[in-house]
Amino acid sequence: MLIFIFSMVGYTMAQHRTAEGEVNIVQDPRVDLLLERHVEANAAFDGLTGYRIQIYFDSGSNARNRANNERRKFMNLFPATKAYVMFDAPNFKVRVGNFRTRLEAERWLREIQKHFDMAYVVPSKIELPTL
Repeated sequence: MLIFIFSMVGYTMAQHRTAEGEVNIVQDPRVDLLLERHVEANAAFDGLTGYRIQIYFDSGSNARNRANNERRKFMNLFPATKAYVMFDAPNFKVRVGNFRTRLEAERWLREIQKHFDMAYVVPSKIELPTL
């Protein structure tokens, strides 16, 4: 019985020998598939999740021109802040700023509402900050 116990301990303690410095990884092949999907999803997402302030929203025959005029007006008042004209069929929108937090956007909103009284904060993809 003693010989049997020692042989079982020796058998369970034995490992497959690999060359020195070599690591053998055993994993489910689905892990690679999940990692691949994660990388693809991140590559498709351009920008960060954040907030912008929408100062204009309209549709109609002359909405594009009015949106560009509102953007120009904003850029004259706030030249350091970026403004974007977006088309989300059938509406043209003008959104401004790249704010990482809602609190930061709300602070700017007070100043912007002095000139654009219908402005409000919206969640949006924002540009990466410049380094």
